[in-house]
Amino acid sequence: MAKKTRKYHPPKAHWTVGKVLWEIVLFLIICCSLVPVLWGFFLSLKTNQEILLQPFAMPEKLRWDNYARAFVGVPYLKMLSNTFLVVLVALPVSVIVVVMASFAVGRMKIGRGRMQGALYKYFIAGVILPGYVMLFPIYMMSVKLGVYDTLWALILPAMGGGACMGVMLLSANFAAVPRELDEAAIVDGCSMTRLLVQILVPAVSPAIATLTILNFLGIWNNFVLARILVNKEDLRMISQAVMYFKGEYSTDYALTMAGTMILVIPQLAVFVALQKYVVEGVTAGAVKG
Repeated sequence: MAKKTRKYHPPKAHWTVGKVLWEIVLFLIICCSLVPVLWGFFLSLKTNQEILLQPFAMPEKLRWDNYARAFVGVPYLKMLSNTFLVVLVALPVSVIVVVMASFAVGRMKIGRGRMQGALYKYFIAGVILPGYVMLFPIYMMSVKLGVYDTLWALILPAMGGGACMGVMLLSANFAAVPRELDEAAIVDGCSMTRLLVQILVPAVSPAIATLTILNFLGIWNNFVLARILVNKEDLRMISQAVMYFKGEYSTDYALTMAGTMILVIPQLAVFVALQKYVVEGVTAGAVKG
């Protein structure tokens, strides 16, 4: 007589009062994050008069032509080419520098091991230091080096702009990789360079992907440095596009919001498409072993 197979029933989720409240809090946080984006999107579909008189009301008519006017009125292609040139030169260098520094801080042992702690605190101090404090030194260095008002004035700071945060992120991920891998590789005759490139880098690849995404977004949104270090119109970055809609005596708010949405939507698309790597990279270093 054939035995009856029992169907597998997955365990039901147990909802407690605390869990329900936590879900409500998360939902409210998501709503608060989306409201500015949605509000800006609806403002971009209004006229200037509607924005000034009824900023919180829905648009009477969806004016999609604002996007066409915003795109035609700004040299986006030239700005994109400048931005991608800075990214192509600065991003690989910044990632390589952060990977090597994080390997030294989170994996190597220098002397009695106290140097790692001192270096880690040094990079933490760089995270605490406000970025605007560095504007004047960066400006003076660009003038002294003769790169002021060139793309190199933006490329050189971008190479080390996210180093402190990157080292803090990657060093924790390097420290979370089991030490037995190092010992086995060294016994087999593996050099330190090969250990880093072939063993440790693949192990912390989600964190490196996170670092790459964050540095890319940082270069894309770098308005302040681009405004200070570059004055030539043909060298402007994509973050400066909204400047074209502000005149000496007036501002076209509708086109400003449309131009802002043109800049924000690609960033949201990139972040949503790669959010899995961001979450993995941030959380991987929190678990040891």
